[in-house]
Amino acid sequence: MNFNLLDVGCGNSQHAKGDVNVDFFRAGINLQIGEQLKGEKVEPEKIKNFIVADACHLPFKDDCFKTVFSSHTIEHVNDPFSMFKEMNRVAERKVVVRYPNKRGSGAKRPFHIHYFDEEWFNNVAKRLGLVLHQYVSVYDYPLSNRLPLRNWIAEIFVWRILRHLERRFLTEKVKIPFESEVTVNKQFNNRKSDPVHFIVVYNNLEVLNDCFLKSNGLKHVSLIQNVVGESLPKIFNKAILGLINNDCWIVFCHQDLILNSDLRLILTGKDANAVYGAIGAHVRNKNLFGRIRQLDDSFLGHLLLNVEPVQTVDELCLIVHSSLFREGLRFDERFQFDFYSADLCMTAFCLGFNVYALQVDCIHKSKSLTGDLNSSFYLKAKSHFRSKWSSFLPVKTSTCILEAK
Repeated sequence: MNFNLLDVGCGNSQHAKGDVNVDFFRAGINLQIGEQLKGEKVEPEKIKNFIVADACHLPFKDDCFKTVFSSHTIEHVNDPFSMFKEMNRVAERKVVVRYPNKRGSGAKRPFHIHYFDEEWFNNVAKRLGLVLHQYVSVYDYPLSNRLPLRNWIAEIFVWRILRHLERRFLTEKVKIPFESEVTVNKQFNNRKSDPVHFIVVYNNLEVLNDCFLKSNGLKHVSLIQNVVGESLPKIFNKAILGLINNDCWIVFCHQDLILNSDLRLILTGKDANAVYGAIGAHVRNKNLFGRIRQLDDSFLGHLLLNVEPVQTVDELCLIVHSSLFREGLRFDERFQFDFYSADLCMTAFCLGFNVYALQVDCIHKSKSLTGDLNSSFYLKAKSHFRSKWSSFLPVKTSTCILEAK
């Protein structure tokens, strides 16, 4: 059987993310103390493919999972170097480790026996001959998380006011790291000069002529008229079949987008083992990444000098190399017009691919990215996405944040 994602230190069924899930705690209440007094109930029978194992001695063959993931586990183990080494041994493409940064207020908690920062992972990577990427995924509350008796204060209204003021004025200015994330990419596929093929589904010929067809660098274009309201993922999957054996970048664009950039130049030298988009989102940051111009000439999103790791990218302009589709990546045809790009990004993550926002000079001839957030199509897609990726929540898209209920 083929497994894509291993979750090391999965916890209970609500948190387990993997096709295979490993934890050292067998069953019952995993008692904690202090702020973690309630602990959590681990019920192995409710966890998909649950295996009791030591993270420092994983019972798997080399390179048998596409992605190996761990969240807030490495600070609990006796030998973190061995755990990190083991995760890289069994991962074919990608390793992701989330941990409480030792400079934040969440590092010294009950049952944490090691404290980490970027330097520790850099030194370990050097010893193992790995190349890694690190970033701070959550910044700390510089005041409220350091108050004495904060558990009591959290019960009163003043706490919410203080938290609001910190979020607005302090957290990203003071920038004390609370949680950090490390990513090891074990495979790279840098493409030098592959052609770019555009797929545009349209239902308004006037908009298509006035917008997308005025773009720069259009050499290979598939225009597909959709007057019957067929599912976009279904149309895209059919179109992919005609390109899958060619080495090319496939760009899925909205009809109301004007590209002023030549994407072939932008994509030259980029890693094909990733999904790219003109604008993307990450739940750990309030900004959208990748600046685009809108109908009223206002700008949306943060200007990028380099690619930016994100959770999801918007459907507006979605870029995928054909080699990823040869590896089995596909659109989920249960989505129709919304959330299909976010779903593709989450699937790509599980398959061991990265997701990046990429700076593209473009104009979106629409008032906003969101569209009608109360339409039956949007609400149905949102509900399906939440259900499908429940163990990965919270997830941020360009239209909303989906949080665990």
